[in-house]
Amino acid sequence: MRIITGTAKGRRLFTPKSHLIRPAADKVKGSTFNILGSIEGLDVLDLFAGTGSVGLEAASRGAKNIVLVDSLPEALKLLEKNKTACEFGGHVVIWKGTLPHCLASISKKHPRFDLVFIDPPYDKGLIFPALEGVLRNKLVDAQSLVIIEHSPREIPEHPGFKQTDHRKYGQTWVTYLQTKDINEKSTV
Repeated sequence: MRIITGTAKGRRLFTPKSHLIRPAADKVKGSTFNILGSIEGLDVLDLFAGTGSVGLEAASRGAKNIVLVDSLPEALKLLEKNKTACEFGGHVVIWKGTLPHCLASISKKHPRFDLVFIDPPYDKGLIFPALEGVLRNKLVDAQSLVIIEHSPREIPEHPGFKQTDHRKYGQTWVTYLQTKDINEKSTV
């Protein structure tokens, strides 16, 4: 597992010893960032950050402010080690907290994000509460993009979001969402 491109290109990231943390595969991460194009200057929220590989990739590619969120002690240690290994300073912040509870606190310091990555443990029913928390705490607006990595058994739906893209990589699916215009009718 490594940083694919940018200022920290080629840096190897520390990997988990536990099965509780599932890092994004380099193939999926690379494809996602290729679809996004330039993210320079964007504010990024990485929920269920694990090793931080997605958020740190965003930092390497020029994102302005990155908040990495996880609650597992092993993940928090990995986030710190990987942030240090990539030599990222204060524009990468590690936040300890469980979702969706910690989102209210985050919104006080970071009112809105351009990109939100959500990569929860598969098949645990955590996508909807994460989307609800992001929306309720006004961490996204109509220009924000939410990217969810999930299993094929989960459908990332929420009445406040519309799907803009969807990609399949074997047993890993990636769904792209944006908030719905208040005048749009919900299909959920």
